[in-house]
Amino acid sequence: MELDKVVEFIELVKQVPFYVWGIIAILIVVIFGDRKRWDKKARFPDNGIKGPGYVEVDCYRKKGMVLTVELSLGDEFSNKPIEIYFNNHLAATIPENKTRWGMIKHKSDYTLPSPADGENIEIRSGGVTILSSTLH
Repeated sequence: MELDKVVEFIELVKQVPFYVWGIIAILIVVIFGDRKRWDKKARFPDNGIKGPGYVEVDCYRKKGMVLTVELSLGDEFSNKPIEIYFNNHLAATIPENKTRWGMIKHKSDYTLPSPADGENIEIRSGGVTILSSTLH
């Protein structure tokens, strides 16, 4: 009896045209998706040459602002806390357990006011500035 109902449901689904499934998929994306409003990025070094990484702030409609950090700092910064500053305001602290082998991949909520183009970004460890750049 249960198997007959499953087969009957599958036959019903097969009768729905493909464009209806496309419309359903688009509606699901629109209803449950999140749209990026803007993003700002700072690369290190700030001269266009591929360097040790970047810091990015993305603003989403539903999720809010998200800070993404991807850096390769070397072994001397392994197992040390790293701090990200925007215009001398602490934006994020990356704990020691996320800085193994000097490779850092970190994503967190960003709670400071929206950053502007040209804003200064500094990467610090132990109060010493390691890298600095500006947002674009």
